[in-house]
Amino acid sequence: YALNIVYNILNKKVLNVLPAPLTVGSIQLLIGGLYSMLLWGTKIRASPQLTAEGREKVSKVGFYHSAGQLLSMMSLGAGPVSFTHIVKALEPFFSAAVSVVVFGKRMKPQVYASLIPVVGGVSYACLKELSFSWLAFWSAMGSNLAFALRAVVSKSAMVPSTGENITSTNLFGLVTIYSFLISIP
Repeated sequence: YALNIVYNILNKKVLNVLPAPLTVGSIQLLIGGLYSMLLWGTKIRASPQLTAEGREKVSKVGFYHSAGQLLSMMSLGAGPVSFTHIVKALEPFFSAAVSVVVFGKRMKPQVYASLIPVVGGVSYACLKELSFSWLAFWSAMGSNLAFALRAVVSKSAMVPSTGENITSTNLFGLVTIYSFLISIP
């Protein structure tokens, strides 16, 4: 969590110098993709080999990852880091909702009950935010939805029919590459 805070503060500093959140987000995805390819090219990690079905699954996950990343950057560019962090605290709520609404997968009632104070706290904090921005709010909410969809859909990509050497780390590398390709206009 601490590293995520530092990451977002650094992102905000970059966005204060270069107010182009989509460009900055795309560059970050590019760097992540290049790093993954470096690991595969030097054989530090075994290279993944996707099947046609795997490419389709990874492209779906990549779309949600790209949307989540770029919307997070937009939120950071439009408002204070603290506000983005507050709204992004709703991501577990979105994951629970996506599991039910999109996939019909219900969780235990205790899970939903544990989300009530989170939703209440985020709502209260947003009402009291002095630097409230609708763009920052809706971008962070969209990012929550995209990352929740990514989390749920990525589970379907972790099956043998996706390809060879599909570990969670390799899958994330592939998703990052697809995300970058999707993010460029």
